[in-house]
Amino acid sequence: MNLFVWEFKKIFKQRSSLVTLGLAFALCLFFGIYQGTVSLTYRESPDTPREYGPAVAKKEQALIEPWRGPMTAEVIKAARDQFALGYQPENLLADGTLEPQVRSAYIRPIGMMMNNVDAILSKVGSNYNTYAEYINAVISYTDEEIEGFYEARDAYVENRLREKLDNEQDIQYFLALNEKVETPFYYDWTRGQEYYADTVGSILTVVGWLLCIAFAPVFAGEYQCGAASVVLCTRKGRGKAAAAKCLAVLAVTVLWWALCCGVYVGCQVLLLGTRGLNCPVQAGFFVSSFLPMTVWESELYALVLALVSCLAAVSVTAFFSARMNSTFPAIVCSLGVVLFLPMLGSFLKIEAVQKVLALLPLAKDYSVLFNTQTFHLFGRVLWMPVVLLVVLPLYMVVFLPLAGRIYTRHQVR
Repeated sequence: MNLFVWEFKKIFKQRSSLVTLGLAFALCLFFGIYQGTVSLTYRESPDTPREYGPAVAKKEQALIEPWRGPMTAEVIKAARDQFALGYQPENLLADGTLEPQVRSAYIRPIGMMMNNVDAILSKVGSNYNTYAEYINAVISYTDEEIEGFYEARDAYVENRLREKLDNEQDIQYFLALNEKVETPFYYDWTRGQEYYADTVGSILTVVGWLLCIAFAPVFAGEYQCGAASVVLCTRKGRGKAAAAKCLAVLAVTVLWWALCCGVYVGCQVLLLGTRGLNCPVQAGFFVSSFLPMTVWESELYALVLALVSCLAAVSVTAFFSARMNSTFPAIVCSLGVVLFLPMLGSFLKIEAVQKVLALLPLAKDYSVLFNTQTFHLFGRVLWMPVVLLVVLPLYMVVFLPLAGRIYTRHQVR
C-alpha cells in the first residue's frame, strides 16, 4: 500500500503530468460551459439580440411545455394545424418568412416535432428551396399520413438499413433493435441535452490522449533519469514496485476521468437542468435511429465507453513506457497507437482493416451508437458498441502485466 501511495503521489509531482492532467480538466470545464452557453443560441431576427445558454433553454422549455408528452397522431395533427394557423398571409414578411413573434408563438414550440415528421413523410427529403416550401409541405400532410407516421418511420428505417447493408442477418439484427423503440415518442425539449451527449465522447477521447502523455514517464522516466538503477536493486523494487506503478496509473485514470466527466456533466445539469433527458433519441435529432435508448442512456454509454477507452489507452502507454528508455519515444509510440492508427483507419477503405483499427483504444466515441458496424462470430451478430465494452478492458489484462514484466526484467547498468 505504501508503494502504491508513493507512486500515486509521484504522478502528481511530475511537472509534465501535472500540466497535462490540468489541461484535461480545463478542457472539460471549458466545453462544459461552452456547450451550455455559446453553443446553445437563438436569434429571432437580425434586428433582435442573440440569446444564449440558460436563457434560451428556459424560454424554449416554456414554449414546449403545452406540447410536452406522448407524440400521438392527435398531437401531430394539432401541431400541423398550428403551423397552418401561424402561416397566414398577414403574418408574412416581404421575403416570405414569418414575423419573429409569430414564429416563436406558433412554430418554434413544435419545430423539432414537425421536422421529424417531415423527415419521415416528405416525398422530396430536405430538398426545399425556400422556407415557404417547407411550411407548405408540413401543412399539407393529411390525417391519414400522420396516423401512419410510426409505421412510415419503421419502413424508413428498414429502407435505410437495406441501402447500407448487404447482409440480411445484420439487417434483421437492427430491425429487432428498432422493434424495442417505444412509441409514441415522448416529446420534450432535448436540443441542449443532445448537444452535450453528442460531444462528451469526443471530449473525453482528447482527455485520453492527454492521459497517455501524462503517464509516459511512469517507467521510462526512471530509466531516463537513472532512478531505475536504484529502485530495481531494492527488496521491493521489482514485482511490487511494478504492480504499484500499474495500479497508480489505473487509479489516477479513474480519478481524473471522474473529475473531468463530473465537471462536464455538472455544467450540463447546472446550466440546462435534467429536462429532456428521459426522451427517446428519436424524439430529437435522430428520428431514423434504430437505437432503443433515451438521451440520458446514450450519454451514459458515452461516459462508460470513455472510461474503458482511457483505461485501455493508458495500459498501452504503460507498456511502451516500460519498453522505452526515455519518455519521448513512449509518448510517440502510445499516441501512434491510440491517435494516428485510428486516423489511418478512416482513410483506408478496406473493411477488415477498418474493423480491426476500430477496436483500438480511443478509436470510437458516442457516434458508434448510430452506425451499423458489426462482427460475426459463430453465426451471431455482434454490434460494435457491445464489442468495444468487451474488448477494451482486455487491453488492461494484457498490456499492464506485460509492462510490469518488462520493468522487472530491466537490466540495471
